[in-house]
Amino acid sequence: MLQFYVFQAPLTPLVLGFPWLHQHNPVLDWKEERVLGWGEECHMTCLKAATPVKASNPLPQEPPDLSAILSEYHDLKQVFCKDRARSLPPHRPYDCSIDLLPGAPLPTSRLYSLSQPERECMEKYINESLAEGLIRPSSSPVAAGFFFVTKKDKSLRPCIDFQGLNNITIKNKYPLPLLSSAFELLQGATIFTKLDLRNAYHLVRIREGDEWKTAFNTHLGHFEYLVMPFGLTNAPAVFQGLVNDVLQDFINRFVFVYLDDILIFSHSLSDHVRHVRQVLQRLLENRLFVKGEKCEFHVSTVSFLGYIIEQGDLRTDPAKVQAVLDWPTPPNRKQLQRFLGFANFYRRFIRDYSKIGLPLTCLTSPKVPFCWDDQAQEAFSRLKKRFTSAPILRQPDLKRQFTVEVDALDVGVGAVLSQQLEGKLHPCAYFSRRLSPAEQNYDIGDRELLAIKLALEEWRHWLEGTTEPFVVWTDHKNLEYIRSAKRLNARQARWALFFTRFCFTITYRPGSRDVKPNALSRQFTTSEDPIAAQVSLLSGFHPQTNGQAERANQELKAALRCLTSTNQTTWSEQLMWVEYAHNSLTSSATGVSLFEASLGYQPPLFPAIEGENFMPSVQQHLRRCQRAWRATRAALLRTADRNKQLADHHRTPAPAYSPGQKVWLLTRYVPLRTESQIIIMDWIYIALFKAPKALYNAIIHSRSH
Repeated sequence: MLQFYVFQAPLTPLVLGFPWLHQHNPVLDWKEERVLGWGEECHMTCLKAATPVKASNPLPQEPPDLSAILSEYHDLKQVFCKDRARSLPPHRPYDCSIDLLPGAPLPTSRLYSLSQPERECMEKYINESLAEGLIRPSSSPVAAGFFFVTKKDKSLRPCIDFQGLNNITIKNKYPLPLLSSAFELLQGATIFTKLDLRNAYHLVRIREGDEWKTAFNTHLGHFEYLVMPFGLTNAPAVFQGLVNDVLQDFINRFVFVYLDDILIFSHSLSDHVRHVRQVLQRLLENRLFVKGEKCEFHVSTVSFLGYIIEQGDLRTDPAKVQAVLDWPTPPNRKQLQRFLGFANFYRRFIRDYSKIGLPLTCLTSPKVPFCWDDQAQEAFSRLKKRFTSAPILRQPDLKRQFTVEVDALDVGVGAVLSQQLEGKLHPCAYFSRRLSPAEQNYDIGDRELLAIKLALEEWRHWLEGTTEPFVVWTDHKNLEYIRSAKRLNARQARWALFFTRFCFTITYRPGSRDVKPNALSRQFTTSEDPIAAQVSLLSGFHPQTNGQAERANQELKAALRCLTSTNQTTWSEQLMWVEYAHNSLTSSATGVSLFEASLGYQPPLFPAIEGENFMPSVQQHLRRCQRAWRATRAALLRTADRNKQLADHHRTPAPAYSPGQKVWLLTRYVPLRTESQIIIMDWIYIALFKAPKALYNAIIHSRSH
């Protein structure tokens, strides 16, 4: 009779036999009936995870501080050990390789001057790193500079200038996770744990034989790294690949990893405890250690990578936003680029980000002189204000219907992705982009269609393949029929082919209701209402549509030519005087100047002398203006009547016709039923029929005989 031991494996119940134990070599806890670890061959072939390694050169260890660790994980205390994290790790398949471009000259750097506090900090760093085995003396031909930067707490951080080495290193293109698509994994999660790896980069060895390439110069001598230092161009890719392989079977199920930050999310507490234990056990097996004092266990709201994550919601981190609010006015282009780069991280929370920041992005171009004017300051202040009022974004639920609102202006496009919850639309993400010069030449229909295309490209990972068709709202009614149109230009045909990948309907929504993406484009309309003004649009490059302004511009140009004949670059300085003289000039049509016709009095000869002017009360000023307006209107009517008499002097009155009277009519305007038009007389004699009602003498109804 055969006997078997049965235990609960992580995935399915298994019956273990000696051949299976010999092949996989698991570490079993027979009392708790669980698997503590797997053999090397099993990791590489079955689990396809990183090979577990054993600690090398163990040092005397202090017991880890478990004060911030929940009791459920005290049996895994070794994963929180500081001493083990500072020891030299062994070589493994994930060592950092440094492959140089063939024939590239080796970089060298000068020795940086250090202050006395920096010298003391440098000596401490070198001695500790030598004792821990992280560096060793070197005779390498490569030499990088060693210096310090000051942290926020005024302490010094050692830095190695690897810029020369990075320029000749073949780049590792291992991708980092996309944050925009990562948060959809958190939909439905209610409990979170955040882990921070300790001495992350120093847990990876430099590939054997490449250590000499990391050499650096100090006042104490020439040294090279045995572990992966900060500053190498391939360091993020190497470390991301290591952690992804270690946690490969957990990622996208209940784990999200970004370099040394690990987020564990679950739907229930019991599942969460099991998930956290699995992650900690896997990290310990692969000599990756956790910084317990920076971890957060079993929380409903967590700060992760600059975001505040809670059940179903995503919002900005107040600590990060405060840095934007405290940002001083950029004194140069470089500082402005830093501000925009920092602010761009939260652009998905800011409505019309590209439109508001357009004056700032224009200043980043080297083709434009850096001039911080009122327009740039207003955009800078508006952006900072938008950060304080950034909305809470809902995490997209792929089972609910999406709504995409788009709008296009002359300079940019904007879009809002929303979902309906409890009868209200809640924003999930904002998108905006500045149009290129070629795109700005599109007509309004193509710009609106371009806004739809860009929005679908931005949120393709959410909108493509949705179970329920989503709705696109636009304030351009003609786009409702774009998908059924039979005649499209080449550009529209390409976009229509792209639209076939999605299942959606386009719905017309008037601009007055399209508040979120269209607020900026309707701002001018709301500002003109209080003054009872109306917008009169002019056709481009057609000055005849604005004849009065063009007539005034002719006089202004003629005066400016006289004042700037010696130096034409000063025309803007002289424009105010020409304008003042033009408004003070008496008009032949009204007998008064434009200034007096508007305000009721003639301006002084010298505008700077204002103390001599009489300042009437408000009522007196209004009565004076009304008298001037009445007099000006009467003068304009008299002038118009006089001009009409002069124009009619060479005209004869139109003849009066009566029904039945015969008249001569030019044949070219009369359709005749003849085979040849050449032999017909130019004039024919016709009679008028009796009109059904009184007509103007200049308009007659006739019939040919």
